[in-house]
Amino acid sequence: MNQHITSSEVKPITELVNIFDQEAFASEVERIEGAAAKADTIAYRVKKTITTRIAENPQTYLRFSHLISETIEAYRAGRLSEVEYLKQMHDVLEQVQQGTARTIPARLHRYQHAHAYFGVLQGILEAMSGDLPEGLSEERLADMAIEMEAVIERRKIRDWTSNRDIQKAMMNDIEDYLYALKAQHGVSLTEVEMDLVLEQVLEVAKQRDRL
Repeated sequence: MNQHITSSEVKPITELVNIFDQEAFASEVERIEGAAAKADTIAYRVKKTITTRIAENPQTYLRFSHLISETIEAYRAGRLSEVEYLKQMHDVLEQVQQGTARTIPARLHRYQHAHAYFGVLQGILEAMSGDLPEGLSEERLADMAIEMEAVIERRKIRDWTSNRDIQKAMMNDIEDYLYALKAQHGVSLTEVEMDLVLEQVLEVAKQRDRL
């Protein structure tokens, strides 16, 4: 059984530079001994970056987070050697540094936050199902994201990000919309998917409000 500490537990000995300073970050990682320790550090730092930047592009960063989790699990299960583990973490790091992103519908660029909610929706549904569920096209997701922006904006008041009553009202409104969508268009989300959408859309809304 592999006893190496994984990225969920690892804490860098020294404070590493920003991962987007590619040369400096590569130099910091190179000073760490052992392929697995290097991979752990990359995973830790990329995960930390994802946490702070997810509101900027939820779709992409959720996908990267999923890739990291899968890679860590494969290493822990012995399906990857230390060298393979490091290589895959380097691949994820390079994608994050290069800003690899999937295309979103062009009409969403006219809105302030809808593109971020679109990313949340697509990321959750594809992560849960492997693809978009039947009846949910990207254009339908775009419609949903636009409506979610409208719902949230209508409820915003001063200091709403610390007002639990307002946040609950937002989530109730979004939930009502999702149930109406099911009744009118046959779009059905599982309870787990709906809970994730409500929680993550609200969290992204709060993060974007602080930008």
